[in-house]
Amino acid sequence: MNLDKSALLLYAVTDRTWLNGDSLYMACEKALKGGVTLLQLREKDENEVAFIKEAIEIKKLTEKYNIPLIINDNVNVMLKSGADGIHIGQDDGDVEYIRKLIGPDKILGVSIQSLDQLTSMVLKCSDYLGIGAVFSTSTKLDAVDVSFDVLKEIVTESKLPTCAIGGINLGNIHKLKNSGINGVAIVSAIFNNSDIEASSKILREECNSMFYKNNAALMIFDLDGTLLDSMSIWDDLCSKYLKILKVKNIDQDIDNTVSKLSLIQTVSYIKNTYHLTKSIDEIVSEINHLIYDYYRGVVKLKKGVKEYVLEQYNKGILLSIATASDKELVEAALKNNDILQYFSLIKTEREVQASKADSSKIYDTILEELNIPKEKTIVFEDSAHCIKTLKRNSYFTIGVEDKSCTEDIRTLCDYYIESFEEEC
Repeated sequence: MNLDKSALLLYAVTDRTWLNGDSLYMACEKALKGGVTLLQLREKDENEVAFIKEAIEIKKLTEKYNIPLIINDNVNVMLKSGADGIHIGQDDGDVEYIRKLIGPDKILGVSIQSLDQLTSMVLKCSDYLGIGAVFSTSTKLDAVDVSFDVLKEIVTESKLPTCAIGGINLGNIHKLKNSGINGVAIVSAIFNNSDIEASSKILREECNSMFYKNNAALMIFDLDGTLLDSMSIWDDLCSKYLKILKVKNIDQDIDNTVSKLSLIQTVSYIKNTYHLTKSIDEIVSEINHLIYDYYRGVVKLKKGVKEYVLEQYNKGILLSIATASDKELVEAALKNNDILQYFSLIKTEREVQASKADSSKIYDTILEELNIPKEKTIVFEDSAHCIKTLKRNSYFTIGVEDKSCTEDIRTLCDYYIESFEEEC
């Protein structure tokens, strides 16, 4: 395909009706500054010579912002302007013929309203689908209403990148969550606005929240407190271990003191504080031995985790684990809960010799080994310290609610999950 699915996140479609004194060029630049990810030039009444001239100018603008330019329903304008692709409706020509006209390297988007229109030729020739109208719209009066169920069916059956279109705005975009679409195509909610840049920015933030999981190539999950309901086992583990070693004068508040530290940080702290002669690796191994049986046969996934993981795996998204827990514990817990097979890579703090709370090394290592760019990666975490580290290093983060977390992480992360059940 010629179009990355993430380009459909916020797809702006122009309409001269809403210019409010701006030139179309100015209006488009404001939308691009606000964060639109794809721009369609739609001119139903402009003569072709003027349309081509306009498209050439707008193409220079989209190149400046590194955003593809799509022309609505005019192959000649697309070819003569050097635009990146074309979008056609059901009545705008044969999709196979248009693909031959524009060549194999240009983007071809097709509007679709039903499964019947999802022909083998559409699937073969198209780079993306625009599905709708999902809501009533004044922009296209002949648009056919598409129900949420039909929208999901088309997304599931097509396997192509998809965007919803028709009457979408800040008041109803939330209704498209969990539809599986990669984004939305919007006209008036962007251009019929006194501040196009601001409206685009707000819509982009909403799209990030609504469709984040559909545009990722890689998801990295923390284990304890994120996928596993396991944090209680760590509550008094430090003091238990020190008592087994018969350490004297153990601080009564030791478990609370280390509660915000990673395993490696905790081990370093107790080794130095209580002058333990064992090596850090020995201490980690002994602590892991204490809790191995719990991870092998007792610990359970949080509600909805298995369904969520399977859903992302079936979409072709790579899944990975980044954790402070030892790999033996991770594999035992995931195997016990029958999800180990869905993860491509497991990395531990011990393996990379760096704490997640202090460094992004563990995440960077995963990206390097799987050859996935950061902008296509999402990290799930329940720890405030880890989320702060991730944000300092420009990772998109999903905060996961856990009863053990004493700090409010809602304001730290890009998106917040109370329950994986609600995200399926």
